[in-house]
Amino acid sequence: MEMTLTHGSVSTIDFNNSVSATIYATNESSSCFLGNANSTTDATINFQGNQYMVPAWPVTIVPDCKNEGYNTAKVIYI
Repeated sequence: MEMTLTHGSVSTIDFNNSVSATIYATNESSSCFLGNANSTTDATINFQGNQYMVPAWPVTIVPDCKNEGYNTAKVIYI
């Protein structure tokens, strides 16, 4: 993801209600971040042919813009 994030073009799709997708893309690859800045309401979005549940407040990292790689809502704090 490093090359895509540092050298790719950036675009954002707004899904309303504080939910957005930020896409970093080069000719070879793309990486996406799904964010839900709404602190109380989860969101379900359709993005690039896939459906994602984006819980309230976290960021979901989708390294290939298809398969969820990491979601901050799934982190367990000890």
